[in-house]
Amino acid sequence: MDGGNGHIAMMGDAGMGLEPARTKPTQPAVRAFGLDPEGIKRRVTEHEQRTTELRARFEADYDRYLLTEPEPEDGYQIYTANGPQTFADKVMSWLTGASLLIRYPVERKGRGQRAQEDAKEQFIIGALRQADEYLADLGLPPLRDQLAFYITLRGWYCGRVLLTKEGGRTLVEVMPWDPLHAFWGPGSRNGPLWACYRMKKTREEIEAEFGASAADLATSEKDNDVYDYYDQSYNAVCIAQDWLKPPAQHGLQGTPVYFGVVGPSPPIHGQNQVVTLEHYGESVFKANRSVYQKLNDTLTDMRTLVRRSVKQGLKLYSADGTKTLASDPYKEGAVLSLKKGADDVEPLGLLEMARETGAFLGQVSGDIQRGSVAHTTYGDLQFTLSGYAINSLRQSIDSVIEPRTHAMERAYGQIARLLCKQMATGAFAPLEVSGYTAAGNFFSKTFGPEVAAQGHDRPEITLLPRLPQDDQAKYAMAQIAREGATPLLPDRIILDSILGIQSVDAIQDMLKEQQAERASPIAALYSLILATMNQGREDLAQIYVADLMRLLQEQGIVGGVSPGGPGAPQGPGGAGGGFLPQVLPNAAQGVPPPMPMPQGPLPMRPPGAARPGASAQNERMRRMGLFPPR
Repeated sequence: MDGGNGHIAMMGDAGMGLEPARTKPTQPAVRAFGLDPEGIKRRVTEHEQRTTELRARFEADYDRYLLTEPEPEDGYQIYTANGPQTFADKVMSWLTGASLLIRYPVERKGRGQRAQEDAKEQFIIGALRQADEYLADLGLPPLRDQLAFYITLRGWYCGRVLLTKEGGRTLVEVMPWDPLHAFWGPGSRNGPLWACYRMKKTREEIEAEFGASAADLATSEKDNDVYDYYDQSYNAVCIAQDWLKPPAQHGLQGTPVYFGVVGPSPPIHGQNQVVTLEHYGESVFKANRSVYQKLNDTLTDMRTLVRRSVKQGLKLYSADGTKTLASDPYKEGAVLSLKKGADDVEPLGLLEMARETGAFLGQVSGDIQRGSVAHTTYGDLQFTLSGYAINSLRQSIDSVIEPRTHAMERAYGQIARLLCKQMATGAFAPLEVSGYTAAGNFFSKTFGPEVAAQGHDRPEITLLPRLPQDDQAKYAMAQIAREGATPLLPDRIILDSILGIQSVDAIQDMLKEQQAERASPIAALYSLILATMNQGREDLAQIYVADLMRLLQEQGIVGGVSPGGPGAPQGPGGAGGGFLPQVLPNAAQGVPPPMPMPQGPLPMRPPGAARPGASAQNERMRRMGLFPPR
């Protein structure tokens, strides 16, 4: 897979910018960097030797996922169960289909601070969406899909996070790395002390990314090892003994690389105090590696016997024991030439599996389900499940999915912090992003460095897999917390903590708008008028206009009656209630009624024209502010 090195920004006198033409670095630059291409290659080789067992496990698990079959022995059949692949695909589908919630807690914060953090949430959401667009341009799956793949099958995740400049615009590049080809140094508060990704590139790919002069350094047309190296100050790309990209300061405080493992197990030291990391960060096959092999061996034996029942062995009798058959006796219409009483052919007889085979397969099947997920998860239901059974099934799923969701949450948290840290340096132009909030509201905004720098730099990132009865349970809990004269929790905490709603203030504003629309009959009629007008039903809108005018007159808002009733103070010019004349209907202003329409068929109106007599009514409504201006 292409590592997608891209163009990392450099810190110079004019701030961060694109790297200049790729030339061989001067000796002072090499001395300041402290490593040459041979030193990078040596550091990678030493780390690869220390993690040989871990990388062997990576490849074995991937072969298990691909259902790779061994070479069959002569006369025997091979059967490989598809359990590893279907199980891994199920876990990956849970991770990719889960709801990703990025938010800052709103408890005990002022509205101004909540608005700032809402903007920061949108910045992160939009930046991650732009990262997916970058991967799509390279022909790669989205960030979430790749993270789900590596977390499920490798048990590790890693990659780089960069903000780059192109044509005065700021762009986001987040590239996941395959842990099999990633190498790293000790960790620190600012990430690993160093990290490197080794990838294979053809001469054509090197020329397209680094220029024709760099392509001349390639040792072959294909399969050139390219090292993309990062530490807490520099970035460099090399091949063999030459630089493809000279060492350059990236201007960040820390290494722009994220990495981590799956599961609760820490690195364990053996008696000789050597850590191989073989069991540090496990895949989903951890509990079933040997069990899958036992199942395949037994099913292979069964398939061999089933196949032999179709074409059994034969016992061939002859006088001297040397007779052979000239044709295959199992072919349709085969003819055998035999001497009666001397030559004969008999089936050898069928071999049978041991009587304990069924019990053994049942035990293996149970072990596989306990180490993965139950067969009912795939829809294999022989009967209706009770609520208790569903809850028990969910608990078995949680033990498998939760370590992977926590790992993906940590990965997104590291990516978000690296994006905010780079944007907050002020070395990049405002970032134009768009996306959807968790509530489904679309936004398209431009965020500057001040948005990334303000507030807390560690958002809460939650991955919510769509498992049975999740939504129903959450809404039922929220309703219980809100019921009664004295609710258990305020609405803001219910929306934020129980339902996990993003942008709580926006949701509450929408609820209040809905309440305002329904609380007043005048507001309800006005909303109906606007809705029918937007749908082109002016005839229907006029019915509600008449109802609205009647209601306004009854309440004394328009007409000659003052809201205070008889004897209430009069406004200027004697108009009741102090309302301006332009908001009063024609009758209240002394305007004579329109001439009656003649009897008989009405003339045809052009499409979209108002009915006769409606224009004056509409104009009055517009003056009152009930219709939008023209």
